[in-house]
Amino acid sequence: MEIKKVIKQDGEYKCDIDVTVDEWKNILQDKSIMNKNYVDVLLKFHSEPEHKSTCKELGIKHNKSPQSFNGTITNFAKATQKSLIVLKL
Repeated sequence: MEIKKVIKQDGEYKCDIDVTVDEWKNILQDKSIMNKNYVDVLLKFHSEPEHKSTCKELGIKHNKSPQSFNGTITNFAKATQKSLIVLKL
């Protein structure tokens, strides 16, 4: 497996992950990957200015634990990674 380098630039973390628009569409439409929690949290991030926020900021805004957002995003990332590994094979 190739290791990707993440850099912090202007306060943002950036990484070229080589995922196409079609691959993202497939992931977001795949009912075996997506669940209500993933959709809800992704929409909350997407609704923020410039589609950016932190788990802490969303926790404050929505009166929820930042860890709940972090856990959901972490699990979504793991499911996405697993799906992409299968797609790339």
